[in-house]
Amino acid sequence: MSGMRFFDTHCHYADNAFDADIDLCVQKARTAGLAGALVCTCSGHEYEAASALAQRLNLSFAAGAFDFSSSPQIAPQRMLEQLSSAIDRFSPCAVGEIGIDGKHLKTEFEAPALALFTGAIEIASDNNLPVSVHARGAMHVIARILKAHASTSLKGVIHAFNGSLEEAEIFVRLGFKLGFGSILTNPAAKRAARVFAALRSGSWVIETDAPFMVPCTKKMNPAAKSEPLDLIETLKAAAALRGITIEAAAEESSQAALEVFPMLKTEISSQKILIRKLEAMQTERLKSFLEAMNSGKEVHGGSPAHLCMHELSQEALRITMQINCSYHTPEELRALFSELFGKPVDETFACFPPFYTDCGKNTTIGKNVFINAGCKFQDQGGITIGDGSLIGHNVVLATLNHSLLESKRANLIPAPIHIGKNVWIGANAVVLPGVSIGDGAVIGAGAVVTKNVEPNTVVGGVPAKVIRRLSPEERAS
Repeated sequence: MSGMRFFDTHCHYADNAFDADIDLCVQKARTAGLAGALVCTCSGHEYEAASALAQRLNLSFAAGAFDFSSSPQIAPQRMLEQLSSAIDRFSPCAVGEIGIDGKHLKTEFEAPALALFTGAIEIASDNNLPVSVHARGAMHVIARILKAHASTSLKGVIHAFNGSLEEAEIFVRLGFKLGFGSILTNPAAKRAARVFAALRSGSWVIETDAPFMVPCTKKMNPAAKSEPLDLIETLKAAAALRGITIEAAAEESSQAALEVFPMLKTEISSQKILIRKLEAMQTERLKSFLEAMNSGKEVHGGSPAHLCMHELSQEALRITMQINCSYHTPEELRALFSELFGKPVDETFACFPPFYTDCGKNTTIGKNVFINAGCKFQDQGGITIGDGSLIGHNVVLATLNHSLLESKRANLIPAPIHIGKNVWIGANAVVLPGVSIGDGAVIGAGAVVTKNVEPNTVVGGVPAKVIRRLSPEERAS
């Protein structure tokens, strides 16, 4: 899950349940990839505390107007005045939580609830703010009101969506995303699972509603609450239902969150700028390193290129540990090798782990290349493998020599290895720095190749010597 990011698009982190530990809860979630959260409110008395908390924790604030209780105290005019004032005073990035609950319909509370929701929608539209909408048990009513505002640029999220696929499509067509949380982790919520799996890409976001909507795994504890880190379990469930990786699920939901709540971008913009600056610095440094290594000049111990080499080795160790220590599909392996090599590998590339390298950034792989288990690439000096080549078990490709002078023994002398097209290198062979192997050549098992190999030649032994030439029939047409 390295580099994964995700957003909590609906939470109540300013609730009293978090008085003692919200900082710790957010910190733990940030370590796992939490990039931002929308801290929602329901009434005026919450605005100041929630806005202050969001500012202190570098999160985003939403001003809402909603009473979820069974006997709500709904005073639409007063609550709408407070909401308008909050927009001027606190500059929220969204309006939420607003909405209607099914238990208020066909009761004395229906009329004020409708008036409050309609007024909140109009305030959001007038201020060009997205909304987070509570629609449980009242989706038909919510849809009717949103359709009446379809001519505006209003957008938002249907919070805690638990409706049918037909209802989902109605809201998506209106420009809304659908919010899903711990319901996806509940094995009994079969309809929600079916609906979620069938949604079009980019139409859903994830949320905790923390401290509410407690995951089913915590419900045995009466004091349990939902918290930001619970989104990891939601993402795992989402990934499984949609047949994608957890990283892909996180990124899909993040893109959707930023589409519907564009001011969330402000919350992470400073991080993005810093990351881009660091990436630019790393790219320039890597470019300088590769230029130094590909020049063939001696690299002195302690030089910038030498220090960069050590840093790259740590990154290579991290990625090869991922490659070697668990099962990956061919697609996942290609993604990991692309990260390791710093460039995309072709979709025809295949490898049987384990695989080892202490750099990776100076390897170029062609199409239809296969690398068998246990191979070791020391590629600082540059390794190029042509289309259709096969690399056998435990092959070592070494591109670095040390100086023979004892006083300069720490210095490194790089020289590239070039492997042509349709080459077959047998198990346990070693290819030394500066060697070029011609197209169609065959390297016998256990050979130590110290000199260039001509095309369509079979070599073997220690050191490797020519055994014979391939016949015209044996050569590639």
